Amino acid sequence: MRVCYSSVYNKISGGNDGTNVSLVENEHWRVRRLASEGCRLRLPWAMALPNLKKGPTLIIPILESLKNDPARFMHLSVANNLNDIAKDNPEIAIELV
Repeated sequence: MRVCYSSVYNKISGGNDGTNVSLVENEHWRVRRLASEGCRLRLPWAMALPNLKKGPTLIIPILESLKNDPARFMHLSVANNLNDIAKDNPEIAIELV
C-alpha cells in the first residue's frame, strides 16, 4: 500500500484528520521513516507514482520536515527520496538540498 494518497496523506503531513499528530512528528524514527519511504516516487518493490513524478509538490513539506532529522536512517531515506525526485525534477531536488 502506498501512503501518499488522500486521507492517509493527511496523517503523514498532519492534515485535517482531527488528531493533530502526524507521522512526520512521531517520536519513533521508524514511523517518521514511513512518512518518507511511503511517498517515494520510485520504490523498487512498488508501483511508481506517475502523478507525483510530474509534480512532487505534495511531498515537499514532508521532506522539508524530515531532512534535518537527527536519525541517520532518516537522512538516508530523505536522500533516496530526493534521488527519485531528481530523475524527473532536478531543480526541485536541488532546492530541497
